[in-house]
Amino acid sequence: MAFYKRVNTAKRTLDRAASVRRRELAITHADLDEADGQQDFDIGAALPAGAIVLYAYVDVTTKFQNAGDTDTTTCDVGVKAGTVNAIIDGADLKTVAKTDATIGAKPAGFFGAVTLQLRVDSDVNVDTLTAGEATVNILYVDPSDVAVAT
Repeated sequence: MAFYKRVNTAKRTLDRAASVRRRELAITHADLDEADGQQDFDIGAALPAGAIVLYAYVDVTTKFQNAGDTDTTTCDVGVKAGTVNAIIDGADLKTVAKTDATIGAKPAGFFGAVTLQLRVDSDVNVDTLTAGEATVNILYVDPSDVAVAT
């Protein structure tokens, strides 16, 4: 009976919840200007206090490559100044696809009051990439938008 009550309480809370919010970051090879094998990008401002990440994915629309297509290029999504690969770990940027298959250690959960970060990793200097386009999407809810169930 207690389990059933918790499920109903959760359902009522979700029924009153505000819309799921989305953070998005689009990058192309032209944004990569570091003469290094990696480069970091903030995914917007810090999430609201208590924010709960529900889902994240990377949408690669043009594969990342260098001249001769000899590179290996991946990305991580996580917490700036924290676990950089917490949400997505090593997503392939060489394949045109939407991917969430390379989940990190904590792909969903509480990430409030932190800035999320995208890290592009390559075995070549990222400023030598000649093609590539991808968008990172983070879906989350802000608990302050949720009405308290009674």
